[in-house]
Amino acid sequence: EYSRLASMLAFILSRCTAYFLLTLDILLNAPAILKILTLGFLWLPVGLFIIWVESFWEVYTFKMGIHILLLGFIFTLLIGFGTRVLLGHSGQKIIAERITIVLFTLTQLVVIFRVMASLLFTLEIQAFVPFVHLGFTLFILLLVMWGIKYRKAIF
Repeated sequence: EYSRLASMLAFILSRCTAYFLLTLDILLNAPAILKILTLGFLWLPVGLFIIWVESFWEVYTFKMGIHILLLGFIFTLLIGFGTRVLLGHSGQKIIAERITIVLFTLTQLVVIFRVMASLLFTLEIQAFVPFVHLGFTLFILLLVMWGIKYRKAIF
């Protein structure tokens, strides 16, 4: 069956990706901008593992795996790569300043709020709705903050 094959592939990919990322040893001596990118990559095996759990056990988690991949993996990389590219192409030093670290931290909070919403939804606890709203509001806020911070490099 297709879903079982996809589920096993997600499990294998999550394990291989996690092993690869954890053996890179980049977090110890890397500058903050590379740490942001590495931590963003770590969301990939987590998201793939949750997708495996969702499909293998056929549990509906309010799309937790997809949100981990989109918010944790892709959005964190957008903050990291986007900042790095904007700084590099505008002739500035490629460093993660305080505001970039704050934006990265807020991005991780968005992911955590969304995971909490999914867990509460799966447990049939109605308190999941505020976590969805809080995560979405924070998501919009940090996009605006990022745009304001890097508007000169964009335009």
